[in-house]
Amino acid sequence: MKSKNYFWIVILLLISVPALAQITGPGQPIVNAGTTYTYSYTQSALVSPNWQVSGGTKIGETYNYANYTVTVTWGAGPNGGLALLDNGIPAATLSITINPPLAPPVATAGTSVTPTSFTANWNAVTGATEYWLDVSTSSSFSSFTTYRSWGALSYSVTGLVANTTYYYRARGATNQGEGPNSNTITVNTPPVAPVASAATGFYMTYFTANWAASTGATSYRLDVSTASNFSSFVTGYNNLSVSGTSAFVHKCRRS
Repeated sequence: MKSKNYFWIVILLLISVPALAQITGPGQPIVNAGTTYTYSYTQSALVSPNWQVSGGTKIGETYNYANYTVTVTWGAGPNGGLALLDNGIPAATLSITINPPLAPPVATAGTSVTPTSFTANWNAVTGATEYWLDVSTSSSFSSFTTYRSWGALSYSVTGLVANTTYYYRARGATNQGEGPNSNTITVNTPPVAPVASAATGFYMTYFTANWAASTGATSYRLDVSTASNFSSFVTGYNNLSVSGTSAFVHKCRRS
């Protein structure tokens, strides 16, 4: 009997399946509670698209051909997620970790105040990696300048105007967003120091002290001393409040 040999030919068909498009957007995969972000998905048109959100509130969405977006305000966490469904089947998903909300820092009094600068100060906020500082001449912060502090709890604000009232507030932040504003601190920059000029009217135990006017000043403080470093003062002439740009000084001893 003649034997038969059988040969089997196996044909492997390699089918290339394109990777699913990803949901993209800022603040992923970690966000701060209370932050709002818009996410998008771009792929071929879906038949019946529908965004699903967990751990947050959907506040807006768009469904355009091959371009779908959703805007979400994230809740308290700790977990959240997005899913874009097509006829009830997930076309793409994204898991989100929600950090606890940042507390507002406590701003403290400004220090090192000069006519053109001061140092703003505030307390640390748990979880914050940086801080933002707003400085304004308006108590309502209708306009302001913002400065960034990389983890430090103070910031030297310069380039200010003498004899002006400033307000500042701070807030903590992470890579995922900013926290609420602190309380508001008021700082008054003093007038520019007047330029003293030579005394006049010397006679026996008195003379007239003179100085140039300082813009914005409504009064002046006068010190008189027999020591060049003002380690002591002539009686009655230590931080004496005077008006105008001259003052009569008496009770001075003769040299």
